[in-house]
Amino acid sequence: MKVFRRKTLLAMALSMGMAAPMALAELEVTPPPSSATEKGKDAETDATENALDTIKFKNNDSLHGNLISLSPEKEIKWNSPEAKNEIVFTPDNISSVTFGHAPKESEKADSTIYLTNGDALRGRLLELNANTLVLDTQFAGKLNIKRSMVKGISPSSSGGAICAGVGVLKNWIVDKNNSSNASIEGGALSISGPCAIGRKLNLPDKIRIDFDLAFTINSQLSVLFYANQPQRSATAGVYMNLSRGYVYLRIRKRHSSVTLGNSSCAPLRAGKGKITIFTDKTTRKITLMINGKVAKTWDVNSFPENSQCFGFLSNGGNAVIKNLSIRKWNGKFPAAGKNDDETKKKDSILFTNDDKVSGKLKTIKDGVVVFATEYAELKVPVTRVDSITTAKDAWRVARRNAGDARFVFGDGKILTIGVKSISNGKVEGKSENFGDITCDTSAFEKVEFNIYDEE
Repeated sequence: MKVFRRKTLLAMALSMGMAAPMALAELEVTPPPSSATEKGKDAETDATENALDTIKFKNNDSLHGNLISLSPEKEIKWNSPEAKNEIVFTPDNISSVTFGHAPKESEKADSTIYLTNGDALRGRLLELNANTLVLDTQFAGKLNIKRSMVKGISPSSSGGAICAGVGVLKNWIVDKNNSSNASIEGGALSISGPCAIGRKLNLPDKIRIDFDLAFTINSQLSVLFYANQPQRSATAGVYMNLSRGYVYLRIRKRHSSVTLGNSSCAPLRAGKGKITIFTDKTTRKITLMINGKVAKTWDVNSFPENSQCFGFLSNGGNAVIKNLSIRKWNGKFPAAGKNDDETKKKDSILFTNDDKVSGKLKTIKDGVVVFATEYAELKVPVTRVDSITTAKDAWRVARRNAGDARFVFGDGKILTIGVKSISNGKVEGKSENFGDITCDTSAFEKVEFNIYDEE
């Protein structure tokens, strides 16, 4: 039994000169007996399709082919192997285009630059002065980024970051039986219904997990860490269950399981919030913080051994996870009531030895950071810096425009630009963050259109 899906029917209709419907039902057609040669051709066709681009519409229909161009008139020209002529779409009905190529990784990158609009760019940090950060990228050459648009800087040499962002779905292991219940769009992991999704990470004894969570009233979401497998079949792990108004912890080992208190948790009743989990195997404590305040601390007799995977487990409802971060933790909790005032007016720098100072970031050049504090001016090698966060009062956020598109790199980081044109493997565009830009599509996994519609 062979299934011709929507994309095939759409292409067939176009090749015969028929109007292109936006949604068609699937048809099951019994093909005539085929020879071994014909089967071989089918296999070759399938392999070719896997290398093609995929265009996804707002109604979730999709079509394989190749993106020819996006013109200044905002027409998307598309080539389908099953259509005689090129197809023209308007971007208003397009959700995204996923490229068939494997995204090229940056070979020259030594830093990640986080922008105030949520973008994150990898490249070689050449210089930072009073007005500009100069980043040499593989996908677009040198970018002169306005300093007021820079939210943070993380040198690659720092060892603190274990996971930054949700990335792309292919980097996760998803429960096969419910794989359609997990998706990643625009830097957000969405889970609808029962699902298990996880990653193999080398989690140290002290970790800090941060993410923004929004979930429905019937959601049952567990944060899974120190697990022996990043999926539902894990036989060992720490499960922190979060639901509307309640939280509990379950420690599962190969031959035992213990639940540590189903406690009322008022901050979770809102159905959204900033979640921070601190875990210290040496003191045998796990602390949950919500919106910057401690909600619950558990004493744990023992942790699962040789278990270092991380993930999320949902038994129902809908949940959205954004701004995921997993880092080594120095064992010190944030100072209550102090951080907000400091981060508004001062830059801060976190060193690889977990020391942290606040003050004024003056310059970065030739691998040296110049940072002024109340007591001295520091000159330190970039290799000793874990991360830098700029003062919130100095931030400017790029304005949102109707023609903006979100380009997703292979590691899940994103670049938002107003697209002028796409053709011949090049993107021409503009951003308030750094001005005009020409970049290679080979650096991206996909491009998303109409990115502000849902918001």
